[in-house]
Amino acid sequence: MTAPVPQQQPLPGPEGANGQGAPSPHRPLPPGVDMEVWKRIVDGAPERVLRIVEQESAAQIEIQRAEALRRVQLDQHQMRMDIVHFRFRVAGAVFGATAFAAILLLAKHFIDQGALAPAAGVLSAAAAAIGALVFGAKKGK
Repeated sequence: MTAPVPQQQPLPGPEGANGQGAPSPHRPLPPGVDMEVWKRIVDGAPERVLRIVEQESAAQIEIQRAEALRRVQLDQHQMRMDIVHFRFRVAGAVFGATAFAAILLLAKHFIDQGALAPAAGVLSAAAAAIGALVFGAKKGK
């Protein structure tokens, strides 16, 4: 004489196993009636089922912990990259301002010496370079 095979319960819908709208990481335990049937079929079945459920729960918790750690590491990396990007932008602005001041001083020196043609050339080249940087940076982004 054989005992009837336990019927599998349908999996919970999209609201999850906890019935509160969020999917649960834990598998629900089989009903007690099924456990009694399993106990008659296989000796120690309830303990085995509980052990499997506990192992799956521990594995799911470990996966969630690893995912949370990965998100924290990605956030820290993104923050470091933002700081590096900001430092490069500041260094570029300082370098650009220094270069512009040097060109203006060179043009002033030419004007003080009475060489207007070289001063005009330096200033027009500086204006063209600055225009290319400004419009090129906006177009590239």
